[in-house]
Amino acid sequence: PSRGKTTMSENEHMETRLYGRYWDDGVLDLVSGAALVLVGVLWFFDMAFLIGLMTIWPVFWFPLRRAIAEPRAGYVEFSHQRKRRNLKGIIAGYIVFTAMALLAVGGGAHLYKTQGGDFVASFINGVPGVLASILALFAAWITMARRFYAYTATLVISGLVTGLAQWESEVPFLCAGVVVLAMGAMHLHHFIRDADAFEQAQQ
Repeated sequence: PSRGKTTMSENEHMETRLYGRYWDDGVLDLVSGAALVLVGVLWFFDMAFLIGLMTIWPVFWFPLRRAIAEPRAGYVEFSHQRKRRNLKGIIAGYIVFTAMALLAVGGGAHLYKTQGGDFVASFINGVPGVLASILALFAAWITMARRFYAYTATLVISGLVTGLAQWESEVPFLCAGVVVLAMGAMHLHHFIRDADAFEQAQQ
């Protein structure tokens, strides 16, 4: 029994390490960064009503990873426990994000009535960026990739600065999007370089 538990523990540890490396290809970063930039562009052109379509944006990650990463790293099937954990994280992330968004709308409306439009205008433009950081935080928790905590901080800081400086709402998304895209491109470059070098070494 103890040997079985040890083997199971070793397998779980191995899967955890493999899962942590699973996101090193940078594809998720590129998809996320492109989504943030697109949100910023839509906001800039007063087309914020289309931002809701970003909820389907993650579907682009699957074909991109199949085309870019899997031919080099292979296909990985994780345990059902890991899949359930990820699904719960995704659902929790969307629930918390939706709840906070509704709270922000309700709180903004209340402050508008009690404090006036000038008070709300002094910070409201930074709220969307701060709200988006919730999704980045849950992405960090799900992927176990520490760089997503940096993306979360970028959204929070740029959102707060945008609110205080009364810049336009697209600023946090454009700033964070460029950062995420740059990091994603760097990770993808390193991934392809290392994978190709490994393949050549095996020949």
